[in-house]
Amino acid sequence: MVVVADAELLEDSSVEFAGSSKDHPETGKPTLSIMAKKPREALLKAVERIDDDLKKLKTQLKKK
Repeated sequence: MVVVADAELLEDSSVEFAGSSKDHPETGKPTLSIMAKKPREALLKAVERIDDDLKKLKTQLKKK
């Protein structure tokens, strides 16, 4: 999910950098790095957009 968040963050013009990493592919804890004037606000907006997209997808899947 962190990869989805960093991709969505990059759509925001106020975000200078967004990236994620893990110490180990299977057991590592993901880390999300954000460079922006208001990183918390940018992350909240990105999560809201992801939530909206998932709700739309759920609606579409129920129709079929």
